[in-house]
Amino acid sequence: MAGMSATLALLLVLLVPQDPPTRAASQPASRPTRGAGGWQLDADAWQRPPRIAWQRSYADALAVARAEGRPLLLVVNMDGEPASESFAGGRYRDPAFAALVARYVPVIASLQRHTPRDHDEQGARIPCPRFGTVTCGEHIAAEAVLFPRYFQANPVAPRHLAVGTDGSVLFDRFLDSDLTRVDEALQAHAAAPPPERDPASLDTQALAAARDARARSELERRYVQGDGATRGALLAAVAAARGSQPDLLRLALRDRDADVRAAAVRTLAAGEDAAQVPLILEALDQDLPAAQRLLLLDGLARLGAADPTARILARSLRALAGEPEGFDARAWLETHAAALRAPAEPAPRSQEDVEAALDKVERALATGPKDATLRAQQAALTLELAELRAAAGRPAELFFADALRLAREALDLGAPRAPTAAVQARAALAVGDLEAAAVAWQALPWVQGQEPGRPEVAAVFRALAQGRIHQVDAAVRAERDWDPLWLAQAHAALRVLAVHPSGGAEDVRRHVDLLERFGARADARRALRAGLARFPVHPALHDLLRQQELASGGPDALEAAYASLAEGHPDPASLAWFQGYATLMAAEAHERGGDPARAFAACERALRAFARRAAGNPANDESVRHYRALLLAAQAGIRLGQGETEGAVDLICEAIRTAPASMESANGLGITPAQVAARVRARAEADARAALDRVLREHAPDLRLPAPGLRQPGR
Repeated sequence: MAGMSATLALLLVLLVPQDPPTRAASQPASRPTRGAGGWQLDADAWQRPPRIAWQRSYADALAVARAEGRPLLLVVNMDGEPASESFAGGRYRDPAFAALVARYVPVIASLQRHTPRDHDEQGARIPCPRFGTVTCGEHIAAEAVLFPRYFQANPVAPRHLAVGTDGSVLFDRFLDSDLTRVDEALQAHAAAPPPERDPASLDTQALAAARDARARSELERRYVQGDGATRGALLAAVAAARGSQPDLLRLALRDRDADVRAAAVRTLAAGEDAAQVPLILEALDQDLPAAQRLLLLDGLARLGAADPTARILARSLRALAGEPEGFDARAWLETHAAALRAPAEPAPRSQEDVEAALDKVERALATGPKDATLRAQQAALTLELAELRAAAGRPAELFFADALRLAREALDLGAPRAPTAAVQARAALAVGDLEAAAVAWQALPWVQGQEPGRPEVAAVFRALAQGRIHQVDAAVRAERDWDPLWLAQAHAALRVLAVHPSGGAEDVRRHVDLLERFGARADARRALRAGLARFPVHPALHDLLRQQELASGGPDALEAAYASLAEGHPDPASLAWFQGYATLMAAEAHERGGDPARAFAACERALRAFARRAAGNPANDESVRHYRALLLAAQAGIRLGQGETEGAVDLICEAIRTAPASMESANGLGITPAQVAARVRARAEADARAALDRVLREHAPDLRLPAPGLRQPGR
């Protein structure tokens, strides 16, 4: 990423497939080790509120620093790293340290997420419980911007780097054994204390143009507390200032007044800041009138004159909304709906019959090696033989490679393009040559003449989808322009595979991923729900459902989605496992967000779901015991935090008895039952401690409890 713009870095994250996210980004929180001058967190450390007034973005911080003549303070923090824990749980919550930082313009960068989403249903911000004032999305985005500019050569955490008004680095503190070196550096290079200016004293016009985080918060406070006239006036001021106030616009897009919502769309569409692109996508995700959708797409296209992300999204969303030239998927599916529901597949030929036909063609080619028709027949028969061998579990890679080579030769000789392209595309997909598979678009006329339910037809559509997606991804990585027709064709092909008898859950997953990456989130949700109706217990689709619901609606939406799925589900026992796992994730989200009571209740619901799974499946389900143990341990940790040590002992003992082998397995918050047991044991009275020790000796005699450490609530 060296030398890459922040916009292009965001583009790659948004458009190029990423590794599947882990269930939780947090790492285990270690007890901070104290070096000379370090801090030891006390038991109440994480209960104190964060004190640093972080800016919401690097761009905001830079603007404020230039306007006020204060240096930047760029901070990197990482969950689970002892010194980072000391700063996050100690110094960033210390008023004296915060006063030092206030003489700078601070930005926090951290890759780990501590809340499942950044805004609630009304559009209000959800501050990160670890850092305060910023959302998790903001401190994650800051890392993507700061890393290539300042930290690429030495990516360590924690780190505190100050940049003067002239762009020079004032200090860069990291890997200090004495953490007070950061205090000393802050004191030595601090600007004069900023003038006392209460944002509440600013008029509407000043707030509408402001970049400072405190001023932004005041603007949003006035909006939330104002009447209709006040909200309209604030929105008009933002439009007149032509500034970027995405959080106020997010609130306005969800306003109960349709006129205010329409004004928010107009203001957003007229904006000049590419940082508003994610908010435009959020707005497009809502049920908007067609005219407002077109207005937002026009706004994206206008931003695209200078911003590659906006340009690609504007073109892509329009491409996804229509049918690609040369193939109307909607009409094709309507025409062949009955055939796709009850396909009539001819019996495949035997391998001996195919080999005999291939021998005959090859003998003919001996006398006419340049015959395009014979070469095309040879390619088709070689592909058929490869598919028969593969179906029988025999080696087929070389046969697929031969079929690909022969199809290319046939096309070069002038063989009929559509049927030969169909052979080439299927063979290319089989050998993983996705660039060659993209030739499937030339095979669409061949597809139109086939029985629609045949597997060969599905194979051509699959090659078309994967080939085009590969081409788009390669172009994005290389920062090259690409044809939106590729995206439209991939979308059309995947819509066919969604209902084709030879389509599979992997096709659904690929389709959902494509739609989400290009901003068509509502379409992605519909595609996933349709896929789950067809493949109701496919793990990858449930992974996507959990990700979608947590990101868009949080833990409550996640549980509601599974309650809806349960109605009339064809496999209640299997769904109970997925429901239990989803509710476990909801519990972790509640705990991460600092709501232990709701976390405990969600754990209880998850335990009941896993019990339904166990009752519906007579086989001994080891995974049920594993997750029940993690849930019981989580409840024990919550009870301990509430001061109910006796209840915590009972719960952790039950966890140990349930799955002794799971005691060192971390949950989504990075916490193991063994760590919980160690904390419970340290706080328990003598009799309870003895009871816990007996359970450990009986069920987990080889387990060695770690030293009891402090833990950030919500992790």
